[in-house]
Amino acid sequence: MSLPVPPDPLQDESDDDLDAEDAGDVSGILARRLDQLREERWFAPVLESALARMTGAGPRVAGYEIEYCKIKPNRDINVALRARLAGPSGAELPPQRLSCTLFPSPEACRLKVGEEATHSPHEPTRRRLEAAGFARAVAVLDDPAIIVRLFPVDPALPGLAAATDREEMTSLFAGRLEACRRTGKAPSGFTHEILHYKPRRSCTVRYAVDLSNGAGPSTCGVYGKLSRDDRGVRHHRLLTAAWEAGLASEGLWRAARPVDYVPEWRLLLQEAVPGRDFRLVFAELTPDDVSPEQLERVGGLLDGIARAIRGVQRAPIPEGPRMTFERLHASQERNLRYMTGLQPRLAADLAAIRREVERLERRTEPAPLVFAHGDFAHGNVLIEGDRVGIIDFDKAGAAEPAYDVAYFLTHMRSFGIRHPRRMPHVARLGERFRDSYLALAPEVSPQRLSLYEALDFAAYVLRNFRKQSHQASWLGWAEGQVAAAWERLRAAGT
Repeated sequence: MSLPVPPDPLQDESDDDLDAEDAGDVSGILARRLDQLREERWFAPVLESALARMTGAGPRVAGYEIEYCKIKPNRDINVALRARLAGPSGAELPPQRLSCTLFPSPEACRLKVGEEATHSPHEPTRRRLEAAGFARAVAVLDDPAIIVRLFPVDPALPGLAAATDREEMTSLFAGRLEACRRTGKAPSGFTHEILHYKPRRSCTVRYAVDLSNGAGPSTCGVYGKLSRDDRGVRHHRLLTAAWEAGLASEGLWRAARPVDYVPEWRLLLQEAVPGRDFRLVFAELTPDDVSPEQLERVGGLLDGIARAIRGVQRAPIPEGPRMTFERLHASQERNLRYMTGLQPRLAADLAAIRREVERLERRTEPAPLVFAHGDFAHGNVLIEGDRVGIIDFDKAGAAEPAYDVAYFLTHMRSFGIRHPRRMPHVARLGERFRDSYLALAPEVSPQRLSLYEALDFAAYVLRNFRKQSHQASWLGWAEGQVAAAWERLRAAGT
């Protein structure tokens, strides 16, 4: 019997290609729907029609915030949003999180409805929604062709309802949290917050578990991640490898302690790492009128992060993908094809960058592969005083040491693109981080690092256009990424 092939973290979900003759029409319809999602006058009545089918006398949609949006140009658009609701008298109602899938035709929509109909809602969730006035958890419209679901109903994430249920999660924490096993006491309760919800794909939940039991305040932070398949098994192994490597670093960096993987819910649990998201720290310490003291403080933190990622690279390479330059370059080919049909000028610019990256790569010497985080963005770095925590090792594997460092640098530059008045000091801080790391890694040439930065600037746009191009500011940001890529290519060529 053959073993299942683990999902490739470098690739998006597989998309079934349509016939070439039909794909253009389908992409055009979905591109129009993507634009219409920004128009509240169009989309709010659509949501109201769906809510009316769920309740019999639907509330009015006073507004909505899109939290996630991703287009598969040849198939559908997935959206997660929070809708602000008002009753018939205009009184404000509790906001409602919804997931929506938009299709190019009613026929495609009904096909998906048939697939999802085999999944029954979680019984406690069904009762809770009925008590809130919802007779149905799902509504289907033909014009536009759309499925609207009440959170946490999601047929592709069978554990989502249980993972947000008070009774089920309290019982699970009692049996699996180290503090509970040590004392033999169940938690007094917990609160939870949805951090990232990707309909039909994944959901990340942050829990604050109350362990006080009348003996003074005590809270344990736990993160849970649900997936549409069993990739959590592999992620648990990676998390364990990272936890052990962090312990062996003697305080240079730390990772999350694994709690457990719950296969029946496809839920991975881990304890929280102390500290604040470096994105927030960096934004606070780099205002438009930054002071010398703030620059020195954030510069010192960047030096510590450079030492931390160098420490990660010295750890044993975990089980995971081998992210060679060739594989990283090839991983965005499909997204480039998608973009060509929707943003041809931008796609041409990115194709030119990728050709030049490929040409210059042959003139630089690769370094040996090391332990690579695979998603070393600012949001996956936590700061507590001067201590550095690193989280989210789902995409860990092996890569050249320049890969993670370039990834971090491109996210820093992206922050400057979004805040142009801060760009001068953000650019100087990027130089400091680059120099700090290169001083620790003599086998990495500045040219090779610049080459990886250029590759990732292009990849950053290609990774994100299908889920962020509905934002009005996205095209300006993407053009800034293109300019930054050419700048790093000039550095790589010298």
